Amino acid sequence: MVLSLLATAAPADAAPRVLFLGNSLTATNDLPALVAAMATLQGVALETEMSAPGGYALEDHWQDGATARLASGRFTVVILQQGPSTQDDSRAHLRAWTARWAEAARQAGARPALFMVWPREGQPRGFALVGRSYREAAAAAGIALFPVGETWAAALEKAPGLSLYTDVLHPTRAGSFLAAMVIARRLVALDPVRVPPELPLAGGRYAITPEELALFRSLVTALPAANLLTRDLTP
Repeated sequence: MVLSLLATAAPADAAPRVLFLGNSLTATNDLPALVAAMATLQGVALETEMSAPGGYALEDHWQDGATARLASGRFTVVILQQGPSTQDDSRAHLRAWTARWAEAARQAGARPALFMVWPREGQPRGFALVGRSYREAAAAAGIALFPVGETWAAALEKAPGLSLYTDVLHPTRAGSFLAAMVIARRLVALDPVRVPPELPLAGGRYAITPEELALFRSLVTALPAANLLTRDLTP
């Protein structure tokens, strides 16, 4: 079914707005606020909005009527996030609902993008399975991909003692910091050298260690930079 949305154009001088649709992997440590803080380092005043109830899949957002958020036409980018989606059924589910949300975002004048997460800690071939699911979904929908999970894997390979998980799935502050750097790299062409080990957020200062930052900078610098606020990014 094709979704019809009446989009109202945002004022030309309005700050770019990004909508995050996900679950607790996005909500933990307020990832959107981290991304906005990093965008500021790049000279971009970014506004964010988040809908991320615990355990939600993209279908749950749709059934809850989250498409109504798009009707205003005020969002420049919509970032989609689901769980690891490593099983055959969840992989197919991610692909189908990514495509549906991508169509809805485009109809509302926004650019859709997919936030690749990470697997449960210790899952055999977990990072490869997550990467496959998210790359297939992004390619099928023809949308941008933020390869956070793959960057986590590279970080853990270089520093096996690095703490990115608080439990078997949720991120530490360092894990969310790295995720934000990856997203900002391909959202606003973040230069990782601009990122300090501490960021001022509304809830207080957010810090990682200098050693973590040095590793994260090297990994994120290796990713192609792009500005999704001004043009489409190929997956």
